[in-house]
Amino acid sequence: MTNLLSCYQYIFNFEFWGHLFSTLKIFSIGLFVSYSICFLIIYLGYLSKICHKIIHGAVLFLQPIPRIVVFPLLLLFFGINDVSRVGLIAIGLMFSNYLILDAVVMDLKQSSLVRIVEVYKVTSFKYLYFYYIRGSLSAFLATYKNSVGYGLTLAIIAESSFSNHGLGYLIWRHWERYEMLELYLVILAISLLAIVMNLIPQFFRILLWLIRSVK
Repeated sequence: MTNLLSCYQYIFNFEFWGHLFSTLKIFSIGLFVSYSICFLIIYLGYLSKICHKIIHGAVLFLQPIPRIVVFPLLLLFFGINDVSRVGLIAIGLMFSNYLILDAVVMDLKQSSLVRIVEVYKVTSFKYLYFYYIRGSLSAFLATYKNSVGYGLTLAIIAESSFSNHGLGYLIWRHWERYEMLELYLVILAISLLAIVMNLIPQFFRILLWLIRSVK
């Protein structure tokens, strides 16, 4: 009974939710920056074959390097702050997301369906949206699901180093103090957060289906 009361008090503590939202914030920003860089370099590669070969070759060369080794360099350049932590997440997610999305875009570009689009003289905006964006949507959702687990792991690692906020900081603090109950609650919170974030695409699919059904 005492343990249940302690769990309740810990979970409904404002400090705990502050740390949770801190982790969610740096993960979300890192994911957004990662996708922004991916879309930019994929677009540059789409415009120029030479540019695509250079970018793709550079990514393949750097891909095997563990992303965690970049963190000390980020700390050196940007200091001990959230910019370094966001940078670690963005760099960590960028390579795998780029390789998956770029492969899909290049397949669509070389597909015989492009000739049909050219025959019907589809406008550039509709061409971009209906052919490329919607054509690569399933790959985008796949990269998002892969990014959740790995991105949260990087966020926890980044927060456990020289930080006083976030779930990573809580894990390290509870471990040092040997507060096992609180430690397991934080681990459970991270697991539930990952599950909920993985369900977001499914939620939007259901919402879209409901909207279409009403029409």
